[in-house]
Amino acid sequence: LEEKERVLSGSPRHPEYRFQLAFSCLGYARLLDSMGRPSESVDRWTRALALSEGLASDFPSVPTYPAIYVECGHALSNHLVKCGREKEAEDVFLRMLERHQRRLDSSPPDPKDRWLLAVIHEGYGDVLTNVNRAEPASQQFAKAIPIMEDLVERRPGELWYHLTYASVLQKQAKGMLRSGQVREARQLVLRAIDQGKKGASLAHAADPVQREALKNWLNGMAWFLVTDGSSASPPPRDAVEMAQVAVRLGPTEGRFWNTLGVAQYYAGDYAAARTSLEKSMELQSG
Repeated sequence: LEEKERVLSGSPRHPEYRFQLAFSCLGYARLLDSMGRPSESVDRWTRALALSEGLASDFPSVPTYPAIYVECGHALSNHLVKCGREKEAEDVFLRMLERHQRRLDSSPPDPKDRWLLAVIHEGYGDVLTNVNRAEPASQQFAKAIPIMEDLVERRPGELWYHLTYASVLQKQAKGMLRSGQVREARQLVLRAIDQGKKGASLAHAADPVQREALKNWLNGMAWFLVTDGSSASPPPRDAVEMAQVAVRLGPTEGRFWNTLGVAQYYAGDYAAARTSLEKSMELQSG
């Protein structure tokens, strides 16, 4: 990092040097976080955010830069919440929303830019949920839903779009269930299941990052359906199907087998549930 900072100081506008330093800051921030040093990781995320924001502003035609900017903003905001700096976390998202909306207003509509806007709304909703502000969180999810609904209709072959849409629907449904809106939540849960299945149908063409995101979302959704989401009365087999795909994509993940076993149990397939749970214990060493 010190060497890259030194190189950049000699050519402060050089895009490749700025990008490399931002990427190094990302990696170091993740390392610090894994070592239980969140305050220090915030400093690295802040540096990465400043670099990526500058790149997104100076080179608007390069799609990688806005995506990294949004990734850095998400991570920084989440870490600020962990450190009790909630107002600063919210300010990060407000700035991202303002900047990204200006980008959309100043150039022809681009599907990836619209997707990033939905991702920002979703991330902002996550932060608000984590600090127990349910109503404004719901408002952010509600803003993302129509964007993603339109994108999956226009680009049905984009796995990220289906996953983002399904994720936002699930989160909105979870909030509705907490507030007692069971009927409305059920409709969103069914739509999320449908999007998850469409995403799963694209797994064969997914790259490693997409496959990782897909299997984790499917496992999480299956678990949601048999726990918090069960009050929305989803079809029992849907949780099983999603867990089965997650297991197929991650056959050595004990937690996926555990989810599958629980889903099979609630679906009444007790023999299969026992086999899956035993497999889970084997992979997780009991």
